[in-house]
Amino acid sequence: MKGGLEPGCVYDFSGEAGSGKTQLCMQLSVNVQLPISEGGFASGAVYIDTSGDFSPERIVMIASSRGLNPTAA
Repeated sequence: MKGGLEPGCVYDFSGEAGSGKTQLCMQLSVNVQLPISEGGFASGAVYIDTSGDFSPERIVMIASSRGLNPTAA
């Protein structure tokens, strides 16, 4: 992604099943919640799941690994 994603923009990720789209979006949704001192934005994200494969358990795992409260994330 050569430089990352610009905050405040809307992105649409597409690709074949299993290419990592969902994982990328979940990771980004958690990362923006990190404090600024840890590379986050101390903010929130809107996650729109159009395929019905959202996994709250995966968000819990990602948030826990980053030191965030999984319930809040």
